[in-house]
Amino acid sequence: MDHAEDVDLLTDEEEDEHTELKMAVPKLDSLILEFENGDEVIDRDKEEKKKFVAEMKAAAQPIEARRNIIVPNITKYNLLDQNISSQRSL
Repeated sequence: MDHAEDVDLLTDEEEDEHTELKMAVPKLDSLILEFENGDEVIDRDKEEKKKFVAEMKAAAQPIEARRNIIVPNITKYNLLDQNISSQRSL
């Protein structure tokens, strides 16, 4: 090592200067679509889901209105309400 190597160090003023790095970042949705585009497994899964939804819609029967839905705790609720009402009347 007969001579020192030239090293370009930043001065204090240069360190204080903030240089902004500008880089175009694509949106996440476009990255996902680009990644999934042409994937056989994903395409097959989407087709199976579409077929399943179509079959379910085709097999669907009209839904009847359910007027007699029983709430499991309704009897306990009514009993509690009666007890509270009787206590208030005292």
